[in-house]
Amino acid sequence: MHSPEADHSLDAAGLRRAFLSLIVTLLLPFSVTSAADCESELADAERYYSSGQFDDALYRLETCLDQEGISPDESRLAHRLMGLTLIALYRLDQARGAVESLLEIDPDYELDPNRDPPQFVALVEDVRSQRVEASAPEVESSARRGWRKWLLAAGGAVVTGVVVGLIAAGDDGGNGGSTSLPDPPDLPPQP
Repeated sequence: MHSPEADHSLDAAGLRRAFLSLIVTLLLPFSVTSAADCESELADAERYYSSGQFDDALYRLETCLDQEGISPDESRLAHRLMGLTLIALYRLDQARGAVESLLEIDPDYELDPNRDPPQFVALVEDVRSQRVEASAPEVESSARRGWRKWLLAAGGAVVTGVVVGLIAAGDDGGNGGSTSLPDPPDLPPQP
C-alpha cells in the first residue's frame, strides 16, 4: 500500500529535481552566451571604430573585457582595438595601458604595418622596449650579486689560508724555529 509519507517524499524529491532543472535552465544560457556576447561586442566595437564612433567602440570593448571566460584571442583583439580607440581619442596614457595588457597576453604580438597605424606601431615598440629595459637591470643586479658572493667567499678563503699558514709556520724570532712564550711580569709586592 501507499503511505502518505511515501507520497510526501516523492513530492519533495520531485520538487528538488524540478528546482534543479529550473536553475540549470536559467543559468546555462549565461555560460554559453558570454563567449558569443564578447564576439558580438568585438564585432560592434570594430564597426564603431571604423565609423569614427570611438566612445561607442570603447563601451563595447569594456563590456567584452568585463565578461568572465573570454578567450585569450578575444582578450588580445579587444586590447588591441582598445589601444587603437584610445589613441584616436588622444588618451595616450590609457592607450599605453591597453598596449601593456596586450603584450602581457601576447608578448610576441606581431605588428602589421599595413593594418596598424604608425602611432599604434610606435606605442607598441615603445612599450616593448621599456619592458626589455625594465627586465635588464634585474638580470644585471642578480649577476652582480652572484659575483659579489663569489668574491667574498674567495676573499674569506684567502684570509683563512693566510691565518692558518701563519699559525702553522709560527714566528721563530731568529732562534732556529723554537719559540717560547715571554716570561710573565713580576707580581707587585705584598703589603
